[in-house]
Amino acid sequence: MEQLNKIVQTALIGTAKKPLELTDFETELNTAFSTIHSNETIENEEKFLQSASLVFNYRQAGVTALNKEIENTIAEEETLLYCSDFAKQVLKDILFEDSNPLLKIWLLECANRNLLVHPEWLPTLFDKAIQQKQLRNLVETCGGKRGRWLSKFNSEWLFAVSILDDELWLTGTFEQRKNVLENVRTKEFSKAREWIQQTWQQENAATKQAFLEVLETNLSVDDAEWLETLSKDKSSKVKDEALRLLKLIPESTIIKKYKEILRESVILKKEKALFGLSSKTVLHFNLISNIEEEIFKSGIEKLSPQKNISDEDYILQQLIAQVPPSFWEEHLQLSAKEIIDFLDKSDKGKVFIESLSLAIKKFKANNWAIHFMDREEKTYLVLIPLLPTELKEKYILKYFEKESVPLMNLVIKEQQEWSLVLTKKIFAFTAKNPYQYNRSFYNQHIQLIPVQASGILESCMPSEEYAKNSWAITVAYINKLLVLKQQVKQAFGE
Repeated sequence: MEQLNKIVQTALIGTAKKPLELTDFETELNTAFSTIHSNETIENEEKFLQSASLVFNYRQAGVTALNKEIENTIAEEETLLYCSDFAKQVLKDILFEDSNPLLKIWLLECANRNLLVHPEWLPTLFDKAIQQKQLRNLVETCGGKRGRWLSKFNSEWLFAVSILDDELWLTGTFEQRKNVLENVRTKEFSKAREWIQQTWQQENAATKQAFLEVLETNLSVDDAEWLETLSKDKSSKVKDEALRLLKLIPESTIIKKYKEILRESVILKKEKALFGLSSKTVLHFNLISNIEEEIFKSGIEKLSPQKNISDEDYILQQLIAQVPPSFWEEHLQLSAKEIIDFLDKSDKGKVFIESLSLAIKKFKANNWAIHFMDREEKTYLVLIPLLPTELKEKYILKYFEKESVPLMNLVIKEQQEWSLVLTKKIFAFTAKNPYQYNRSFYNQHIQLIPVQASGILESCMPSEEYAKNSWAITVAYINKLLVLKQQVKQAFGE
């Protein structure tokens, strides 16, 4: 270690001020060191680099390999078949291209056909899965029995060792415990909550908050009772997270209280029209005065930040944004479309339209989203993900020219492959912005691009001179990725 410190000091200070000396080295290296430093044909800097290399290789040669005892040093014989040689070559090309989305597609195809990765590629895939957590289960599945055996030789590969969920929950690291909790929550909702409750007193505030966040998956009324007990927790982070989750449960106590206020404050009344000869139905908004303080402690603010919105209307706006839209159908005995029409026809009602859109997004009220998209007053892009597939693309194409950037952010989050029409729109836009949408962008999202898109790439050539050359280079790269994507399908018999 001392001689390494000497080398570092010389590197920092310089060979002129602190040259390496013979005494800085092990006795066994004296002859080699003398040979290097007696060479008059090279400069001091080169002598320093050769000396440092000498020490590094000397130390490496003297390191004793770790002797780790493994109970079973022979992998069990596989019962499944390995993938074809063509599939193996495609895997090699994908790894060379460093495309994680294509690798995921390859692994999915391999797993779906109950085939295995050839053993020589297991270390590379395990190393990939260390950083790419979404690949771990697929790598484990495609690795087979040899993969599980091999993973015992490297602690970072232990994700491929079958460990009982219960055991990992009790003995694993924070990341392992959170991962297994997330997996259990997707399958056994109540079991995940019970696990958290069992170890609750042993956890610190940060861990409690992180575990509570997991409950958002498949959150239900069954979670509400326990979450409501956390209102007295010592940690403000825990209380805030519990309240956030309770506000996502329509049957929770706090949402019920919000509903009761709105039930009394928003009323549908019939009023006489001109000269009393006819009548019309009108929505009345009049906030009740006897609101308990607990409501304001739950995050509802009392004072409006906008001069044109009264404090009472601002409170109503916040409450409307916090209750599921289905409440209005039950309370007013009207359909979603009828309620939206009532709001649109009233100056007072228009004050609360935006709040209703927030509630639609929060509670994923798909049927309400459809009616909202028909309104011409404003484009509600945040509601597009709630639409059926055919309507989703219809509105994306409709607003793409005016809202290209936010819609680009939306389409890349989708898991479904783009249509050719949408792909052409996206290519035309990204081709004009080569610095923002570069090779990395297409690599990361190749799973969304249909293989047939290779036929439309040339037609998306931008008119701007500065972008033409960049797009020509990008087209070649996209084609290479699409060929690999097509080869994956061919390799597994599609």
